[in-house]
Amino acid sequence: MVFGSVSPHVQCLDMLNLEWQPNDDQASEPVMMLEVWDTGAILHGGSAIPVGAPVILVVDNGKVPGHVVECGKDNDFGFLVEVGIDAPERWYPGAHSPAWQLGPQGDSEVSDFAHTA
Repeated sequence: MVFGSVSPHVQCLDMLNLEWQPNDDQASEPVMMLEVWDTGAILHGGSAIPVGAPVILVVDNGKVPGHVVECGKDNDFGFLVEVGIDAPERWYPGAHSPAWQLGPQGDSEVSDFAHTA
């Protein structure tokens, strides 16, 4: 699976809820955010969500609207979902920052996760 963003991705770990509406029903699922950038994120969850589907990322500072850019099976362990953010001003790095991050905008070391989790 190749994800489409050209912005620098930051590796991270953060739990959040993802909301969407399959078949006119409301669905919500806890997901793990694995990468984040200024206009998107890569999430790992248990459900396949169609490309283009509107989603809501529920984070500590509120709800952030987005849409599914790509979704693919992650072997036998769920799905990787790339989400494009529709309100970047309510997203990373200004309004929402993952609990743990490693990369150009994060200063954590891998070993720090065990001490801050």
